Amino acid sequence: MPGAKSLAARLGVNHKTVDAAALLLEKERLLHPQGPGKPRRIVVPSNAPTRALQVAILLYDPDDAKHHYMIDIRDRLVQSGHQAAFAPTTLSELKMDLSRIKRLTQRHPADAWIVQAASREVLEWFSQQPFHAFGLFGRFRNVPIASAGTSKEPAVVAALRELHELGHRKIVMIVQEEQILPHPGPIPRIFLDTLDELGIPSGRYNLPYWQMGADNFRQCLDSLFQHTPPTALFIPEAPMFIAALQHLAYKGIMAPDQVSMICHDPSPAFSWCCPEISHISFDLNPCIRRVLEWAKNVAANKEDKRQVLSKSVFVRGGTIGPPAKAISPRKK
Repeated sequence: MPGAKSLAARLGVNHKTVDAAALLLEKERLLHPQGPGKPRRIVVPSNAPTRALQVAILLYDPDDAKHHYMIDIRDRLVQSGHQAAFAPTTLSELKMDLSRIKRLTQRHPADAWIVQAASREVLEWFSQQPFHAFGLFGRFRNVPIASAGTSKEPAVVAALRELHELGHRKIVMIVQEEQILPHPGPIPRIFLDTLDELGIPSGRYNLPYWQMGADNFRQCLDSLFQHTPPTALFIPEAPMFIAALQHLAYKGIMAPDQVSMICHDPSPAFSWCCPEISHISFDLNPCIRRVLEWAKNVAANKEDKRQVLSKSVFVRGGTIGPPAKAISPRKK
């Protein structure tokens, strides 16, 4: 709690009045003294009433509104007594533009915002706003914001070592622009560091990025196979992985015969594939529970900036194998 003189100036009263009021609150155990010269700490009673929150969920992409875990988060917030709804536009539609995001939050005010897969710049902006905010995935590390995500670095390292043992040397991780700008995030950074440890020179070639949109994604894929085709690809999400698998197959580039492919995320659709898709697997339930815990704390006026990372594992499927000697895509 602010000091007596600061509060007195803000409220326009004598500081002795503030001191007297603070002593009464201490007797009621709503304030806890921490010693001379130190600010009092506010104590929230265990039986303090909670309030219903108006929660806006800012998705990364329109398709995310169909993902079971995002629907689950929204519905369970509603079941907890809050009003929760997806924002009318998404981060991809807003181009991660802070001025447009600011206008969105002004047009659709909410007590709290859940922001999915945002850039570091966007999450830093949300962490500085008067309303509450939660970073779900995205580049939240070292940003003072409540958040939850997955720790994929150990799984990425395991996958790279497996590819290296198979003989791959031209390994590429396709990333989205916000993952490497203004500098690489944790996953791209560990990817490059591991390549270096394995004796594979790393650089811009290994981290091509694409701007939002399916057409841009396909153009990025095409550019990769024009001059120095990779022998192994990391693809960020299940929809993009399936799109890449289909697009490359149309050009005669098959996995794993011509190129090994690994998806960053799991998907229920992978269980229908034979052979199984090589991917990074993790449990989303801790992330969902963390969102609900945060909403409960916010509703009870408790400060909550805790960050949670779920563990992940590399699942070797049938989309990786030894590198082909050469890739000659068919022209369509």
